[in-house]
Amino acid sequence: MKAFVIRPCFDDATRVTSKWGGKIIPLLRKKGLDVVDLSGNKANRDRIMRELENDHLNNGLFLFYGHGSDDRFIQRSELKDGEHTLKWFIDTQNVKLLKNKIVFTTCCLSGLILRQACIDEGGLAFLGYQDVFRFFSSPPLSDNFGECVNSGIKALLGGQDIYQVEQTMRTKYLEYEQFYYTGVGYNEYEFLSYDIADTFRHNKENLVVLSRDRQSVKLWD
Repeated sequence: MKAFVIRPCFDDATRVTSKWGGKIIPLLRKKGLDVVDLSGNKANRDRIMRELENDHLNNGLFLFYGHGSDDRFIQRSELKDGEHTLKWFIDTQNVKLLKNKIVFTTCCLSGLILRQACIDEGGLAFLGYQDVFRFFSSPPLSDNFGECVNSGIKALLGGQDIYQVEQTMRTKYLEYEQFYYTGVGYNEYEFLSYDIADTFRHNKENLVVLSRDRQSVKLWD
């Protein structure tokens, strides 16, 4: 079984999220998955579509760390003539390429339109966020957010179904929310601690999951 790890790296945000994706790759390989790591310049539309087209009939795992919108995954944003031009690689028109895949996204808004479209076109399950995905980009805070994200993938690899994975991630977000509201983190960050805690709360509350016929989909049978 293949695990596609798509992790563009072209701005401050994706330089952080790309590292989160890199951290999960050794565990994917340890679990016996054939990892297709498309990072940096390799995370481009032609390469991604070619890899998915060659595997679209097989069950697998698709992990995306980057930018998104309600109906697409974004390859990169380029500034041209004072305006940002978005380049994308998956949207509602070609989301059928994710057929038979468990899709795990760390990006903004993909839990809105794209989530349902993916399942309608044969995706096994889709986990994403129905609002902006928020995080602090400086360590150690960025590491805390990465831990929340990757806790779900670790739970999936450990045998949990996709809805159990959702709860595992919510629990991890809650742990850090409480840590910065009332715990040690409160004393470390003083007035900023409330904003930090609220960011964990925001992601926790906007995490959404959908599976085919709302079945309890697992990575392993």
